[in-house]
This record gives sequence, C-alpha cells and structure tokens, in this order.
Amino acid sequence: MAARIFDKLAAVFNDDVPTESTLADVSLLESSLQCASRQPRGTNVRLPPRPGGLAAPLGGVFVHSRRHQETIPSFGAPPRCGVPTIDAEFDRRGEHLLREMRQAYSDFSLNGLAWAEERVQAEAQIRAERAAEDAEIARQRFQEDAARAAVREQQDAERAEEATLAEARWCSERDMAEGALAMEWKTKWTELTAALEERVAAQQAQQALEEQRAREEEARVRQEAAAAAAAAAAAATQGAEALEAARHEAELSRLRSSCVPSIASLALVPAALVPGALGYCDAAPGLRKDDRSWWRCLHFLEAEGLTPPLKGTEVGNALFDALDVDADGLLPLAEAGYALAILGGGSARQRVDAACGSAGAPAGGAQVSHAQAQAQLELCAKVRLHCGPIVRAHHLKASGGAVTSQPEPLYVPSAAELKAQLAQLFASEASLPSERFRAWAATSCPALFAPLL
Repeated sequence: MAARIFDKLAAVFNDDVPTESTLADVSLLESSLQCASRQPRGTNVRLPPRPGGLAAPLGGVFVHSRRHQETIPSFGAPPRCGVPTIDAEFDRRGEHLLREMRQAYSDFSLNGLAWAEERVQAEAQIRAERAAEDAEIARQRFQEDAARAAVREQQDAERAEEATLAEARWCSERDMAEGALAMEWKTKWTELTAALEERVAAQQAQQALEEQRAREEEARVRQEAAAAAAAAAAAATQGAEALEAARHEAELSRLRSSCVPSIASLALVPAALVPGALGYCDAAPGLRKDDRSWWRCLHFLEAEGLTPPLKGTEVGNALFDALDVDADGLLPLAEAGYALAILGGGSARQRVDAACGSAGAPAGGAQVSHAQAQAQLELCAKVRLHCGPIVRAHHLKASGGAVTSQPEPLYVPSAAELKAQLAQLFASEASLPSERFRAWAATSCPALFAPLL
C-alpha cells in the first residue's frame, strides 16, 4: 500500500508541467495525488489584448485551499496625452510593468503549491504509520484493541485541531502577503501615471515659455508707451506728497496750540527720543502708575515737546490701561518703547530704531539672530493688535468728533507672514547686523511700523 502511494507521488513530477497557467499545475497535482481540493479544473489561461496596447490579466491564481482562486488585479491603460513619442514610450513602459506583474503573481502562486505538497506528504506519512500500527494490532490480543482505538481517536482529535490552527495561521499570513503585493503594484502603476503627468507638464511648460517670450516682447513695446504716463503720475504724486506734508504740519500746529490733553499730542515728540525717555525713568522691569514711573516717562516726553501735559490726567491713565496688554499694572519697557514710537512723530526708520533700541527689546544688540528678529516682530504685532483698537477708540472718544482725518485701516501681519518674510531675509545666515535688520524692517514691514493715529 505504501509503495503504491510513493509511486503516485513520483508519477506527479514525471508529467509535463504547463508553462502558462498555475491553475493547470494545481489541477495536475490534485488529479495525480487524488487530493480533496475545492480548486476547479482549468486549462491554460491566456490574456486577451487590452485597448491601449496593454494586456488585461484575466482568470485567477492559486492561493490556498480556502481561497483557491483569486483574480489578478487589472489597471487601466495610461491616459493619452496626444504626443506620439510620449504615448509610445509610456505604452512600452506599461507593457513592461504588466509582464513584471504577471511574473510576480505567478511566483506568488507557485510558492503556495509547496504548502499543498507538504500536506499531501504528511497525509501519506500518517497512512504509512497507520498501516504499521494495524499490522502490530493484528498480532496482539483482542483486549488491547479498545484501548489502542481510544488513544488513536484522541490523537486524531488533537492532530485535527492542530492542523486547523496551522491552516488558519497560514491563510492569514497569505492574505497579508497578497495585500502587500497588490499595494506594491498599485504604487508602481501610480508612479507610472505620475511620470506621464510630469512629462506632459514639461511639454506644457515649454509651450508656456514660448508664449511668455512673445508677451515680453509685446510688453516691451507697451512699456515705452507707458513711460510718459509714469512721468506724469510721478509729478502728480509729488504734488500730493507736498499737500500731505502741509496738512501734517497744520495738524501739528493745531496740537501745539491746543489746551486739551490728547493722545495725538505724542506726535509732537520724535520717535527717536522715546528710548532715552524710558532710560531716564529708572524702571528696570517696566513702567507702573503706582511707583510714578509712567508719569516720569510722560514728564520727560513733555520736555521733548509733548504739550499739553498728559501726566496725572485721565488721558494718561486711559493710555496706560490701553497699552497694558496683560492688565497686570506693569508695562514692559520693550512694549512701551514700540507703542510710544508708533504714537510719536518721525519716519518709519526712527520708529524701528525706537522699538529695537528700548531696554529689554529682543533685537537690541549689534547682531540680530533669526530668533531675536522673530521675537521682536511678534512683540510689535502683539502690541499693535491688542492695543491699537483701544488707543484709537480712546482718541476718538476724547476728540468728540473733532478729528478731521481718519487713520489708515489697522492691519497687523500674522505670525506666518512675518516668519515667511524673515526666512527670505536671513536665508542661510544665522545672524545679521542690527543696521541691516532695522533698514529691512522699515521698508518691508510698513504696516507694522506705520503711525497708529
């Protein structure tokens, strides 16, 4: 009996093995070994041509006894872009990927046959062992038959349970491997599509470049025609700037002759004098009203041109409360320097120098690092965002409608905008001279250092 089993095993590997379908391989193995499998008998599976030059895989591949036939996934042909050379190249690459995919799934299927062969060999070995046991039982007494049958039944139950667990583990591992294989080939097809899109984008970019050159030539002709208009606009701008300067001077004259305290009177003090006034107050942590450091600061500003006096007035109290962002009764010198600078007079560069030159300012050194510059701009943005609307509201309320000119709309750059601008400024440098940073801030951050009123 054992000889007949081994003869059948040897005959399986003597037959010719089909070369195009693993389904036929499984059918031949099962028919020769008489293995109880649910795999349907099949013939060679051929792949019909697919539109676009690629062959769509049909049929299935052998996986295991539970999932005996799985369909090979198919992918659509790469889209046509209309350029013959590109289409031909990507059709060829698609066919190459298809052949590789068929080979990979064929290898994946043939690897599954090893497990089926091991199962058949295990069954044959068990049957041989049973035959030897039957011969031994025939030579022993009848009383041992019942005990031996009980032991055999227990062994069969344990072996069946172990075989069920082993098959479940093996099937789970095969399912995971199959999913990984499908994901791998899906990724490769995605890369192929992305490469095609990149090539088409390059073609379109070349066409856009040629169109851009034509537009530049047209723009050059138009630029010559616009030069005269630009000269006329420049003359008009100079006239407008002269009128604005006269209006500003008239506003300052009105503030000098006024007897009513006003926040706008701080415009009479140049912003460059603010750091010195804060230094005279001798208030290391910041300005307070209870220790009169805030009033001393206003007193020094009066000596620099502030009129009428603000110290001891309700306007001075309201101004301190508006600048106290944390509402803790302490106004840090760095915040006070920036706030008084944008309320004072002078140019944008003077306001930047006042903000960076005040005691405690992050960018107060001779060299300014990227972190110090970012901290300085974020501090200015925080003070302008929280204090600007309150100061304007106090000014309009105190003026009682006497304000003749409306300030520009309050705009505060966000932290992301400031970070992007600083990234362009510093590039790969770790620090910059203070002079270079201040000049950049005066020209590149006009909304942050514009006059508040």
